[in-house]
Amino acid sequence: MKFKLLLLSILVSLSIFSYGAWLTNVPQTLSQPDGTILNIFATGDEYHNWLHDANNYTIVQDPQSGYYVYAQLVNDDLIPTAFIVGKDNPVSAGIQVGLNISRAKYLEFRSSKFNIPQLKGAQQSSNIGTLNNIVIFIRFQYQSEFQEDPSYYDNSFNGNNMVSMNNYFDDVSNDQIEINTDFYPSTNQSTILSYQDAQPRNYYMPFSVTNPSGYQGDSQRTAREHTLLKNAVNHVKSQIEATSQDFDMDNDGYVDNICFIVQGQTAGWSDLLWPHMWALHTETVYIGTSRVWTFNFQLSEAFGVSVLCHEMFHSLGAPDLY
Repeated sequence: MKFKLLLLSILVSLSIFSYGAWLTNVPQTLSQPDGTILNIFATGDEYHNWLHDANNYTIVQDPQSGYYVYAQLVNDDLIPTAFIVGKDNPVSAGIQVGLNISRAKYLEFRSSKFNIPQLKGAQQSSNIGTLNNIVIFIRFQYQSEFQEDPSYYDNSFNGNNMVSMNNYFDDVSNDQIEINTDFYPSTNQSTILSYQDAQPRNYYMPFSVTNPSGYQGDSQRTAREHTLLKNAVNHVKSQIEATSQDFDMDNDGYVDNICFIVQGQTAGWSDLLWPHMWALHTETVYIGTSRVWTFNFQLSEAFGVSVLCHEMFHSLGAPDLY
């Protein structure tokens, strides 16, 4: 049954939630090939995000030199100029501020990115009852454990009488859905434990002359992301199964939702490392008798209740509402 109340309620809720996954001015620390450190920003959503400086001059990476340079717009594509960020002045170079693709091209990205095969709909068959949400923490090779206190995440997901994901959905559904979240690997009260992948962070970023280990093309990106998530689930599935909780509220044979929280910041230019909702459709992974399918992908340094709510709304079947 479609839970229309959720869709209606979000339209009259606080605007902080309706703009959840549109991230603005997310700090990025990048290195030029000569070692120059850039402190710039990323803005956008899961379909299209881009890099820019504090004055909103758009930045791209030159695929030939590896330098981050100011962009120019040619035939609705943002392409590199010869003007290097951190060395050249975009004003004196005649660069136009705020360059970006057209709305038509953005809508093309929306229609093609994160498509889910019709093995199963991208939504619950029923959104009434108790949904037991799973969180799995992930860090990459060479990264140390998460530094945040576990209560930071627990309050964001489960907090009562405060801004939390559970509180929000309880409110907008008029008490018809409750979303409880458990965290894996099992943590203690003072330290977050995470699954550590065998690959470094750069492996999950696009290929360039300065990142030769990066992925090339959408198929390789999908394969790397889905392998990462499959391995993370398999690392903790025995712990999850030992709880004997029901992770299939609507009894359709699929785990209702898993939220993967990956350590680190977002990365610009439609990178894998940006919050999104998708399905693990290229890998067959089970928790108990239910197949892992719908998931939310979050970054620890772009973490917030509004982003959690936005991506969970996708898992429940809602479209983008911003």
